[in-house]
Amino acid sequence: MTSDSGLGQTQITLQFSLDRDIDAAALDVQSAISAALRQLPPTMTTPPTFRKTNPADAPVFYVSMTSKTLPLSKVDEYAESLLAQRLSLLFRRLEKTDVTPSTTPPSPEVSRRVEVLWSVSSGMGFVSPLLGQVLQMRYLREALATRVPRHLGLALSIEMGYLGIGGTRHAKRIEALRSRATGIAERIGDRQLYGIAVGSSGLGAFLC
Repeated sequence: MTSDSGLGQTQITLQFSLDRDIDAAALDVQSAISAALRQLPPTMTTPPTFRKTNPADAPVFYVSMTSKTLPLSKVDEYAESLLAQRLSLLFRRLEKTDVTPSTTPPSPEVSRRVEVLWSVSSGMGFVSPLLGQVLQMRYLREALATRVPRHLGLALSIEMGYLGIGGTRHAKRIEALRSRATGIAERIGDRQLYGIAVGSSGLGAFLC
């Protein structure tokens, strides 16, 4: 861990070992930031933010975001928590991603985190769709990282509901994810997951 401080700003760099899952590490960093917020000066003009980087990677393309009404900190928050994660998942082509179950079950801490993300992301869409999508993407990334087929099926099911909010342009993706989620349910013999997947695809189609 290294830090670089200047007038009005401080940058902290955390470097993890190569065998550490980067998405799980990002969740831990976010949790640490949330826990430290209460101890930060109330006069801070912008809250702390973080981003994942690989010094060996070169950018594929650049995305610029501006707003006439939102402060820069809020635009940066949307870019990091919503747009960046959505692009990352899109490039992985979720409807074609196959997950081989891990031979080692996730730790109790990881299992609890995944269960909480499932519970919150599945209900937050009815309260705050924007926040719900952020939590859903974290849940989906965590399901892919832990390689637990049931959670991947559940995450894909929730994804269908959020895609439906985007309108008819997502109809084909919803159908593809339905096939993927129901396929997982049939493979592991989970009738409840199968019903959730079918119901979520119906909700997504209705919202379209």
